[in-house]
Amino acid sequence: MASKRISLLLLSIMLLSGCNAAPSAEMILAEQKQAERALSEHRFHDARSKLIMIQETAGPSAATAKGLARVALELGDGYAAEYQLSKLRSYSGETSEWIAMRAQSMILQGATGSARDLITRFIGTRPPTDRQAWLLVWAAMEEGKVKEAQEMADSALALYPQSADLHARAGRLMAMQGDWDAADMHGAAALQADPQHYEALLLQGESRIAKGDLAGALEPYQIAAKIYPDFAVPFANVAGLLLDLGRQDEAQRVLKTALAKHPDFPLLRFSAARLDAMRGRWPEARATLQAMPLAFKRDFTPALLLEAEVEAGLGNHALARSMYESLANEPGMRDQVAELLQRLPAAS
Repeated sequence: MASKRISLLLLSIMLLSGCNAAPSAEMILAEQKQAERALSEHRFHDARSKLIMIQETAGPSAATAKGLARVALELGDGYAAEYQLSKLRSYSGETSEWIAMRAQSMILQGATGSARDLITRFIGTRPPTDRQAWLLVWAAMEEGKVKEAQEMADSALALYPQSADLHARAGRLMAMQGDWDAADMHGAAALQADPQHYEALLLQGESRIAKGDLAGALEPYQIAAKIYPDFAVPFANVAGLLLDLGRQDEAQRVLKTALAKHPDFPLLRFSAARLDAMRGRWPEARATLQAMPLAFKRDFTPALLLEAEVEAGLGNHALARSMYESLANEPGMRDQVAELLQRLPAAS
């Protein structure tokens, strides 16, 4: 923090004094090292702020374009990455690293076919690198080609048996097919290669939930939340599990911290509404649910169920009945809806 304050103070002095001299090479190097450190510590928003400041004070460069592209890819913003990659190409051309980053940005934008074409044209008859193979598997998964993705992952792991990314992706494929033992095997291999691997940590939590070990699932999610503070999903998973386990006070503390960083993340807001409902704070729960995006609620049945429960808690039994009945035809919901309807007072 002290070095950050000093660098900002130097910048302010330069701007206020009207100094036209370019920042020293030593100052730029120090700022770049801080940005790299933030990236290595998964503080992506801090890294982006630092890189933007470097760009504004020292002018655009290949290093800042590359760094900002990396940040955008980590945060899942394919469009922002595309913009920075177009700048990077003007400096360094289409290197192997640039091709991989561009393919990832395309996948994030939904252009999976273009991403696969870009990689296959670049590698020609050569075998893909582990990162290229990971991207090809990812693209196939996005296209719903599970069998093809599985075959590609198996072939790639034969070449790169220590790849954390490939093991995590293979584990995800196994989870999609309900084979949690195989998913665990790949997840463990990924975490052995990289104990901080984000996807592998989430996969480990999901596997434990699938096996009924809710308390055990907390650990990998808590680790992920600590290591990746800019990602909202681990916080949401921790809060949801704590509520499932009846640990409301702990859930409240997690939600307070998480919502301060991710105030608009729907799953966190859903958990906040759920906590209010569990404590009988029906008006607060209703206000939170009503402010959530309609598209999210349409696609997330638990939010619709909670809305009906909140209306029932407020005494609006007819509305709650109507909301429950609207969900009866959802897959796997008929018996649950029937039980919930029985709890309501008989319609007059």
